[in-house]
Order: sequence, then structure tokens, then C-alpha cells
Amino acid sequence: MIKNEICFVDKNGVTIFTRNLATDYPDVTISSSGGTITFNSRGTVDATTDATTITLTLSGSEKKFKILLTGRIGGIE
Repeated sequence: MIKNEICFVDKNGVTIFTRNLATDYPDVTISSSGGTITFNSRGTVDATTDATTITLTLSGSEKKFKILLTGRIGGIE
């Protein structure tokens, strides 16, 4: 399970923006099959796996999608 948080960091590792999704959407749970997802300056994903699955859960219903290495969203279930 990952934190319900989005964080933008510059190339020097300085945080420039953070949003805690649990504050705005307290009933939504976010989980990841691959841990933290890091995007590089070109918008692609810095990862060693082909895709990371993100799961959003609300009141027993869930939606899944993948973050591809290209930085795009794919495979919405």
C-alpha cells in the first residue's frame, strides 16, 4: 500500500508540490503493485518493471489501471 499522496520533485530532489489525496478524498484508498512510481523529466517512468498497477477503491468497488514505462495510463479495468 502506498500513501495517498502525490509529490512532484525537481531534478535536484527538492519537493515542489505535494498533495495528500486522503484529505480531499477520505473514502478512497490507493494501492500500488510496484511501490513508488517515479517520473523523470521527460515524463517517462523510472522503473525496472514493464508496468505498475494502481488500484483505487471506494465503498467496495475498485478500478485498476497501469502506469506504463512511457508514463501513459493503460489497461483500465
